[in-house]
Amino acid sequence: MPKVPVYGGPQIERQAVNPTRMQTPDVSSGLQAVARGLGEVSEGFDKIALRDDQTKAFETEAQITQEWLKWDSQARQQFRGANVDGYEAAAQQWWKDSAETYGKDLNPRAKALASRGLMGKQNQALGNVLQFTATEKERHADEAANANIASTIQFGVTSGEVASAADQVRGLVAAQGARKGWTTEQVQDATQRNLSNLHVAHLAKLAESNAEAAQTYFTQNRGEISFAQQGKIEDAIKGEADNQFSRKFAADVAAKPLSEQLAEAGKITDPQRRDKALREVKVNYALVKEAQAQVESQASDSAWQMVGKGQRVPEMVLAQMNGKERVQLQDYLKTRAERVASGAQVKTDPSDLARDY
Repeated sequence: MPKVPVYGGPQIERQAVNPTRMQTPDVSSGLQAVARGLGEVSEGFDKIALRDDQTKAFETEAQITQEWLKWDSQARQQFRGANVDGYEAAAQQWWKDSAETYGKDLNPRAKALASRGLMGKQNQALGNVLQFTATEKERHADEAANANIASTIQFGVTSGEVASAADQVRGLVAAQGARKGWTTEQVQDATQRNLSNLHVAHLAKLAESNAEAAQTYFTQNRGEISFAQQGKIEDAIKGEADNQFSRKFAADVAAKPLSEQLAEAGKITDPQRRDKALREVKVNYALVKEAQAQVESQASDSAWQMVGKGQRVPEMVLAQMNGKERVQLQDYLKTRAERVASGAQVKTDPSDLARDY
């Protein structure tokens, strides 16, 4: 607003003087920038160090993992059956030794980084060891139990104490079922299977010597023999019975002429038994003829050697010679006697005699 001049008063307007202020330089922003720069440099170095430590940690973890897989694969072949109890202690010792071996060159942070991944793998690995140990112990227990049952069966068959072996088998299967928590049906199935094996093994041995007794035993114990095997067992017993009958039949008629033997065998009504009897008669006859020919040959050789040495041939030796050989020898002895009587020279060299006769 314009001011009207006033006369008689001061002509100069008084006003407050604004003080002049000096600006102070701000150095704090520069120091902060330097600090930030140094922090960033330090952080960069730390990242590099962390990266290197992580790399060493990962390499160590991978190496230990691979070595464990290799060791564990071999250990599972070594610690089996009765030796499995040493598996867990050996595994724990391996992890302890590995930590010392592979971690000695790592700094604390790299070692801590490697431990993070390895701790979980170690726990899982040792858990697998415990699981394998339990499974292997169970397998070994089953193996031992089954071996005991099998040896009991074999002993019963060998000794002939089949009834006693059957009772033992029932007890052994019941004990195995109790250990494994089997149901009643599972125990019954295992008992049936093992008793069937016992009866079949005994029948196989018995049928070879006495098929009739084997048939009786089969009839008495048929209920404990596997149904799938019963037909085959009956056929086998029948076959052994036919074989035994045929051998006895051939021996009984062996003294008769072959034609009569074959005629009597042909009267057998059972076709399978008849065929086996005919075959046995022919085989037996051929064996008899072969043995007879061998005896006759040996007797003939002995007789001619005696003649060549100027010895008398016993009647028993002559009786064992075949007809043709005996006639030839008798003709020679007669001719020699005539030559001796006439004063002619007589041949006594066995080689000459063999050529002439």
